[in-house]
Amino acid sequence: MRYRSVKNILERSTKHLLAQMKRSLSEATAERNEYNSCRYRGDDGRMCALGCLISNNRYYPALEGLSSKDPKVLDAARIRMEDRRLADELQSIHDGDEPWRWKSLLYAVHNKYNVPSEYMYDL
Repeated sequence: MRYRSVKNILERSTKHLLAQMKRSLSEATAERNEYNSCRYRGDDGRMCALGCLISNNRYYPALEGLSSKDPKVLDAARIRMEDRRLADELQSIHDGDEPWRWKSLLYAVHNKYNVPSEYMYDL
């Protein structure tokens, strides 16, 4: 299996999140406004920071509820175990911060991993 580079993970996830600007939720938990109600694939077609990295043929419903550091999730998203911290940081931005804060937080993650962020100016 071919794993994603740090640059690919960051760019794909960033472009997706900044285009979507909404969390990926399950309707049942969104109605109750529960913490951690985010989903890799939401009922409304939205995807989270890692969900957008999981192709349709690698996604399966049992991934929902698993941690972003779980080997099954990382494998489905084609992320190396060594990059699980990055995966967890991206997921934490999606799950724990308001969408209006995402861009500045994603800039910080790009800087932390020394990945150019100039492409974000137009997003």
